[in-house]
Amino acid sequence: MRGTLNPEIITAAIEGFESQKARINSQINELRAILNGRQPTAAAAPQTTKRSTMSAAGRKRIAEAQRKRWATANSLCLKSKNIFT
Repeated sequence: MRGTLNPEIITAAIEGFESQKARINSQINELRAILNGRQPTAAAAPQTTKRSTMSAAGRKRIAEAQRKRWATANSLCLKSKNIFT
């Protein structure tokens, strides 16, 4: 691929990237102007509701159920490989 890159192609690529950069910078400036010109809305305010938490007993039940599922899956896998026969 290096053999196909000549100075004209590289110059054209640089000009294209520079134009993209200018377009992106103008869009960023527009967004900053909007942000500075407006007050924060209620949707942008941080969440004030309390998150629900799980009890230790609930976490233990979930962990035990997962261990049981893994044990079943592993035993089926080992049986199919005939490791212990």
